[in-house]
This record gives sequence, C-alpha cells and structure tokens, in this order.
Amino acid sequence: MQKRLFKSMTLLVSIALIIFSVIAVGISWSVCRNYAFSELKTAAVIAKQSGLDASEIGESLKENLDYTVRVTYIESDGTVSYDSEEDPADMENHLEREEVKQAFESGSGQAQRLSQTLEKTYCYYAVRYGDGVLRLARTRNSMISIIASVAAALVVAMGILIIVTTAISMKMSKSMMKPIHELVRRFDLSGEDSDDDDNDEIEWDDEGIDEVYEELEPVIETADKLLDDSHRIVRRLKKEKEKFSLITENMTEGMILLDGDKTVLSVNRTALQLFNPDYNPSSKLKLYDFTTDEQLWRLIDELDGISSARGLIHVGEQCWRTFVNQTEYAGKYGIVIILVDVTESLKSEEIRRDFSANVSHELKTPLTTIKGFGEMMEKGIISDGDDVKRYGGTIYREAARLLSLINDIIRLSEIEDGESKPIMEQVDLLEAARDCGEILQVKADAHDVGIEICGSDISVKGNKSYIVEMILNLMDNSIKYNRAGGSVTTSIEPAPNGANIIVEDTGIGISEADQERVFERFYRVDKSRSKATGGTGLGLSIVKHMVAVHGGKLSVKSKLGVGTRITIFLPFEQEDDEK
Repeated sequence: MQKRLFKSMTLLVSIALIIFSVIAVGISWSVCRNYAFSELKTAAVIAKQSGLDASEIGESLKENLDYTVRVTYIESDGTVSYDSEEDPADMENHLEREEVKQAFESGSGQAQRLSQTLEKTYCYYAVRYGDGVLRLARTRNSMISIIASVAAALVVAMGILIIVTTAISMKMSKSMMKPIHELVRRFDLSGEDSDDDDNDEIEWDDEGIDEVYEELEPVIETADKLLDDSHRIVRRLKKEKEKFSLITENMTEGMILLDGDKTVLSVNRTALQLFNPDYNPSSKLKLYDFTTDEQLWRLIDELDGISSARGLIHVGEQCWRTFVNQTEYAGKYGIVIILVDVTESLKSEEIRRDFSANVSHELKTPLTTIKGFGEMMEKGIISDGDDVKRYGGTIYREAARLLSLINDIIRLSEIEDGESKPIMEQVDLLEAARDCGEILQVKADAHDVGIEICGSDISVKGNKSYIVEMILNLMDNSIKYNRAGGSVTTSIEPAPNGANIIVEDTGIGISEADQERVFERFYRVDKSRSKATGGTGLGLSIVKHMVAVHGGKLSVKSKLGVGTRITIFLPFEQEDDEK
C-alpha cells in the first residue's frame, strides 16, 4: 500500500508539473509573441517619424537591432517596391495581405502567418507610410529560441521539483502508513503476548504512532479494542486447546477425529501407538493411509445410514472396544472414534467363567460322593458295621476335601480382592521355614520323606501369615508329590535387594508343558494323585497371588522323575512402602 501511495503521489505531482510547464511555455510563447509585436510596433512608429526611405529604414534597423527585422514597402496598388530580404520583382501583390488591408483601412495592422515567399513564419506589423504601407516582420524562429531557453530552464526546474517532490512523497507516504504499520505490528505481536495469562488487557507502546492523523485516531482506537477482544478470545481458545490436548494425550483410551472426507484431524498418543507410531499429525492423511487395519475400516463403513457403530478390534494380543459416532458442528460433518482397552476385562471375564466352571465341577464331585453314600445309608443298603465304617470314612474325607476347597476359594478371593491390605512387618524367613518344617514333620514321616531347613538368617518386610502359608503350601506339595525315601529341602538365600525362598524336592517332577500352567487355578499335574491326596488345585495359585502382594517373583524348574525346584524372590522393601 505504501508503494502504491508513493507512486500515486509521484505520478500526481509529475502530471501537475507537466501541465504547469505546458501552461508556462504557452504563456511564455504568448508573452514573447506580444512582445515581438510590441517591438515591431515601436520600430514602425520610430521609422514612420524618421521620414526616411524604406531602404534607409531597413539599413538603420539592421545596424541598431541585435535581431533581424524584415522591412517591406507596399505601394497603394499592392505591389512591393522594396523588401530587405527578397527581390520585389519576384514578390506577388500584397494588397490582400491581412496586415496590409488593416493598415490601409485603419492606419496599422498586424498578423502572423507563413510567408509564401520565404516559406518562414513571420510576425507582421504594418503602418501607413506615405501613399503606401511600411511593413516590419520578424521570424518566429527567433522567438522559438527564446522559448527554448525558457523551456530548458523549466526542464531543469521540473527535474529538481520532481526529485524534491519524490522525496517529500516518500516521507509523506511513510508518515501516512506509519500508524497502519504500527497496527499491523500490534496484531503480529498479539500472538506472542497471548502467552501472558496474567494480563486481561494489552498495553502498547505508542511511541511508534506519536503523530497520528486525526482521521486515523478512531480507526486505531477501534483496532485496539478489537485487538484486546481477539487477544482474550485467542488466549481462552488456547487454554481450552491445552486442556483438550492434556486430556486426550494422557487418556489411556485411543481417540481419532475425522472430517467428512475421513481425513485425520486429530489423533492422541494411544491411537498413534496402536495404529501408526510414525505418523505425523500435521500431515492430515486419509484414514485409509493412516492405518491399514481393516477392522476399523469396516466399523467406519457401517456408519452408512446410522449415526453410531461399535465393535471389537484385535491388535496383537490386545482387544479394543471401539465406538464410532457421527458428529455435526457448524454444518460440517465429522466422525469421532474412541477405543477402550478391554483386554484385561475380557481375560478377567474368561477367568471368572473358567473359575465358576471349575468350582462347580470341583464341588460337584465330593458332594455327589457324599450324597450317594448318605442315600445308601439312609435306605439301609449299607448296614454292616465294617461297611458303615469304611463308607463313613469316605464321606468324612470328601467332606474334609470339600471344606478345604471352600477354604482355599475364600482365601484366594480375599487375596484377589485387595480391599483389606495385610499388615506388613519384619519377618525372619529362616524362622518361618523352620516353623513350617515342624508343622509338616508328622506328614513327612507318614510319607517317608525327609525335611531339611537351611540357609541364612534374613528378614524381609511382609505379612508373616502369608509367608508361612506360602512355604507351607510349597513344602506340602513337595511331600505329597514325592516318593518314599525322598527329601524336601527349604533354603533361605540372599539376593540383590531381597531374599530367595527355595523349596526343592526329589519327587515326580513337572513336565515343561505343565510348568507354564502349574500356577493356574484348579490345574493339576497328576489329577488322580491330587484327589487321592486331597489336593484342591488352588494351592500354587494362592502362592502366586501372595507373592504378588509382596511385590516378589515366582519361578519353577523341574524335570520329570528327578524333582522340582520352586524359587520365591521377596524384596526387602515394597515399592508402595518406599513411596
């Protein structure tokens, strides 16, 4: 705009100077012409008063004037009797010349025209002189030389004026644009100042617009108000955007926003990691370029004619429940995709189903046995004393097994519940192992299995009853699944930042395939032997959950026919306590 303003001002001044120069030249030409006629008139009056002959007048004017004056004498009949520059004999009759006619009629006359004799433009002045007319003439070329000198001066003056006016135009255009440039600068700076959340108003330095045209003052005031309002709006929108980004970027759920053309407008970190970790959100790709997951494509395609769709998407080992909804804002169509990780909930649901099925099966077997034998006794089918004693013993064992199963289920539920945290204290692991050895000594003797407790005297922070129960379960299994003459060794060994409880036996061992599942609920390596020994299939699962409560780790090494070695690592301090 400043350049256009400068060019317009310069062009306007140049046109004005050109018009002025033309007018000045025209005026100069008119003045010079009038001056020429005035000089000729003066010379003619002087010549007429002198009474000299025409040829004498011509010689006198030639000697006394610094320019050439043509002298002509025309007789009363129009013939030329004398001419200072041409042979009169070659000249035509001048009676019809305008200045000559005026001179004969009124005593004097003047005219300007092209001389047919000399083919030059002359200014003529004629007076009555005797019986004829004395005519003086001056060529226009002499006047043009005068005008040319004037025009040269005018050109120089115009050049100087154009340079001066150009400089003035530049300064004026810059001065006129300065307030506008300052307004633009203010709007540019508003983006930087919008980071200042402490000020509701923007304070400007008015040094740059200390000379403001009165016409621009209302514009500047309005612009300042608009700038303040826009700043507040931008700052508020920025805060809202930051809140939105903070929420979406820290969501465990995935979120994708699409426009009507299925172009990705926004995508949070979770969705990026799930579908396209290398995607640049600013690239604005189509959904089909953003991800190759056909499951998501099919859900989007289901929106044809409906406002929402939902389904499960499997990505690797994870399962995501996906909600797809159409949205409309300000007349524009879009799609919102929300993905919720339901992997753990589905696994938990599957575990609950399996647990319910296993519990039902495990409870059904002893109850069926008890019900059957009880019914037989009720009907008198079993009446012999030895039979009553034998079947009564079976009912007792099944009832004991049923009670043990119920107690283990309750125990496992308490541990998994996590609502009541166990009391943590310093527990001497070697002492706990020795207590377990004493408890199980009678059972070990009955199975002809030797028990050995060894290791270092180490204490860790934990729940004593849980730790004792863990060691009891492991040692009890080692006794039950051992052979006659075998042994069970429980040792306490130091480990980095904690201690290891190692229970090793010389029993039947566990196959590699079973080692991965041995800590699952109701999983038995040898089902017939487990039932014979009264095992519920929950002991190792309880141990696993108790170890997790202590923030420890559990590992198993075993070989069929050789024995099993189970290691529990317990840290000195749990992370929750440290925090």
